[in-house]
Amino acid sequence: MPATSLGFGRRHDGDDGLFGGLGPDGAGHRPAAAGMGLGHGPALACPAGLGADRRGLRRLGGRGRRRQGRRHRLPGLLPGGLWRGDPGPGPAPPAASRPQGAGGHAGGTGPAGLDRLPARGGPHPVGRPAGRRHRYVGGRPGGGARRRDGNRPPGGRRLHRPYRLGHRHDLGAGGRAPGPGGPAAAADRRRRRGGRLAVPRLKEGEDMLKRIAARVLARRKADPAAATSRARGGFVQSSLAGHSALGLGLGALIYIVCLSGAVAVFADDLSRWEWAGTPETAALAPEVVDQALAAGLARASAQAGGAEKVTGLYGLLPRPDWPHLAVRAYTPAGAVTWRAGADGALADTPSDAWTDFIGEVHMELSLPGVWAGLAVGTVGIALLSLLFSGILAHPRIFRDAFALRLTGARRLGLADLHNRLSVWGLPFHIAITVTGALFALASLMILTVAQVGYKGDLARAYAPLSGAQVAADAGPRPLPPIALLQAQVADPTPGAARISRFYYVERPGTKGQRILLDMTRHDGLTQGDRNYFDGEGKLLAPLGFLDGPVGMRVYGASLALHCATYGGLPVRLVYGVLGLALSIVTATGFSIFLARRRDRGRPLPRLERAWAGVTWGVPLAATVSAAFTLAPDLAREAVYLWSFWGLVAILPLLSLAAPTGERASRTLRLLLGAALVLLAGAHAARHGTDLPAAALVVDLVLALAGAGFVFSTGLVGHRARTLAAQANPAP
Repeated sequence: MPATSLGFGRRHDGDDGLFGGLGPDGAGHRPAAAGMGLGHGPALACPAGLGADRRGLRRLGGRGRRRQGRRHRLPGLLPGGLWRGDPGPGPAPPAASRPQGAGGHAGGTGPAGLDRLPARGGPHPVGRPAGRRHRYVGGRPGGGARRRDGNRPPGGRRLHRPYRLGHRHDLGAGGRAPGPGGPAAAADRRRRRGGRLAVPRLKEGEDMLKRIAARVLARRKADPAAATSRARGGFVQSSLAGHSALGLGLGALIYIVCLSGAVAVFADDLSRWEWAGTPETAALAPEVVDQALAAGLARASAQAGGAEKVTGLYGLLPRPDWPHLAVRAYTPAGAVTWRAGADGALADTPSDAWTDFIGEVHMELSLPGVWAGLAVGTVGIALLSLLFSGILAHPRIFRDAFALRLTGARRLGLADLHNRLSVWGLPFHIAITVTGALFALASLMILTVAQVGYKGDLARAYAPLSGAQVAADAGPRPLPPIALLQAQVADPTPGAARISRFYYVERPGTKGQRILLDMTRHDGLTQGDRNYFDGEGKLLAPLGFLDGPVGMRVYGASLALHCATYGGLPVRLVYGVLGLALSIVTATGFSIFLARRRDRGRPLPRLERAWAGVTWGVPLAATVSAAFTLAPDLAREAVYLWSFWGLVAILPLLSLAAPTGERASRTLRLLLGAALVLLAGAHAARHGTDLPAAALVVDLVLALAGAGFVFSTGLVGHRARTLAAQANPAP
């Protein structure tokens, strides 16, 4: 019996359908007729009238040719088992036009005898979607679907994979007629072969993974540089993702700590500006200092209801870079500060220093107790992590240390400014961050040391830092003269004079008082040491910042390194510029993230406006709080606290009302510039010709900074005229 072939695909003339021969002698319908057309040789018999209606096997509209056979019934099969073109009810065609099926496709005689194609166990039921198992070949002009083996049948068509058809229709895997023994033997062979064909595809998946791994290894061996580059790219992306997430989470707190630290560096200079109405004196006689301290203790005792309720007395002594005397008393109700004149007389009205408040914002974020150290320490660790992750996320950061694109796209300009300021100040940033985190977390670290090394005894753990102790005794005793204390710690080396910076008394006015006197020298990084005395004024022991153990020397040097208490004004200027640069790095990092989101079509307009409120709202809040120093009755820590943190919280919310982030930024810059100019003008007008030179310099700096912010908004000057011309073109 000649070989039988059954193919599903596209006809030579473009019609989709079934193609097969019509008998052993090839007589019958032409290949162009719709229906079962010519295959690769003598093939199946075809029902009569199969090619009478070519429209019946045309491709259904709206479906791709590649998937047509898998989703549709065979187009030639109608409900009821009739082929398109079948004469339907009525006299049956001659038997000759309805040959018997062959090759397992026999369907009987009569109009309904050949309307079913047999499945594995029998014929297709009427209306069965017989095309689910067929894959139409074609779908591309002139070629059909690709086939892995590359075989192309005659006529330019690629056939589907043979097992998709042959095993379903009792044909061989290659479309051949059943072998010897007929259909029963073929079924038996299929059963024996089923175990091999039904094996799970796990081994095939393993083989595929092995092939993929082999290709990857071969690629790496062929080009190791490319593999290393891809690995480095993944590491850089991971570092950048961590850098962004950490900056977004703590960006606002880091910005506040950095900016307040840049201002607190100039605490002595700003204190002279703040106390411009108090006469300056670089040195006072020890007797005058004793008089001012005794007067402050008496006032605090009267206000607190007894000397025993005054827990501490602090005297900030005059020196060349801060020529003032201040006395502060600590009571259960809080701290009270008085300014003293050149004669030692205290001012009638106490006042709190705004510079002390800014220092507390930097060191404690105005939080109480251990929460302050925990919050600021977390900020310090986060900032240190940002510095190192930023270096890892930019492999070319040192190579591009001087690349600055300020005239191109805004995001590129911000990125260059961010990276350049980070690189140029990297040693300073690391030193300040490490020492700041160390001081902020000192209480937590000492608590851990006490639990591990001293069985929870905090007093023993604090002993190296707290100095020699004095037993409490409530009996009254006057304060010892400061001249007696200074004489015991004077440096005998010629030309190595030491200056007292501050004086602190615990439990003042009692027999159990302990006195701390800080002595400063100007010939090293660690400028001063702290000396403790008992109630009678007898020296107990220095703390050891100068000549003590290595750990105490490192701690003392770290204090000076972080607070810029060495080198005088030039060092403070360098610290101020680099601290301001670190604040700009923090602000631009967040802005780069927002600009990148906008460039990628996923902007965050509300967050842009809120961040503008944080960036320019923090310096504006500091300026407004500093303005209360001009009113003596309002120069209180509570006023500074509420005005600063209130504006820091409110301004980002008010910025949400702006149409864009740029508009919010311009508005706040304009307000900040105007506030700085007004503050400088009001301060100069209040003190008039008695304004000291140091305070006058501060006023000039504030006025220039304010004018710069105003001009940066584009509301004055050439840029304002340009914007106005664009908004109102000439007719």
